[in-house]
Amino acid sequence: MGNDEYVEVRDEPRHRHRFENDYIRLYDVLIPKGDETLYHRHGVDTFYVMIVNSSVQDRTYGAATSSTAEITAGGAFLRGHLSEPLIHRVCNVGLGDARMIGAELKAAPPVSSSSPLGDPCHSIQKEHDRLRVYRLGIQPDQTTGRISYDFYGLTVVLGAAVISVEDELHNETLISCSAGDAIWQSPRSNFTISNLGQVEYRAIVAEWR
Repeated sequence: MGNDEYVEVRDEPRHRHRFENDYIRLYDVLIPKGDETLYHRHGVDTFYVMIVNSSVQDRTYGAATSSTAEITAGGAFLRGHLSEPLIHRVCNVGLGDARMIGAELKAAPPVSSSSPLGDPCHSIQKEHDRLRVYRLGIQPDQTTGRISYDFYGLTVVLGAAVISVEDELHNETLISCSAGDAIWQSPRSNFTISNLGQVEYRAIVAEWR
């Protein structure tokens, strides 16, 4: 198979590049209703977060048939593309846009947390050698209390919200969030996240290890 028959994922136009550093390359996948990607190759371990409910057909290069998957908003998983590269094409067969965030794990960070977060707002969903995944939920007018992220990590917002982040010096930052917003963060200590909106603030927090 020659590489003129597919593109690398960074060159696939529906995988929209967002940002990149030494540890992560992040893209925002948007496939309109009835549209499909080019055949493209994934060769780096990638963490995915589903942003909207959707229905897609996935065809691996060379396969005679496609498989259909129903995607649930808020789902999050890691695929080991480094050991098992994937060349495929994805077609949106649902009733609306298909959207997900993809984060390639380029390298391990210089520090990581020895133990998971213990506050009630962060619940562990999955643990991998390279990743620890939390689901963050804060009800309206509620707060995490003082927490520390002793790790490099990625937060992906799952729905519209207004939050306040207060640092250890009591400096407050107001943030208006939308579904699909993605924030890369270095280790940070003694801060508070408060939900100022009318609905639950929901996000996926992925700890790089």
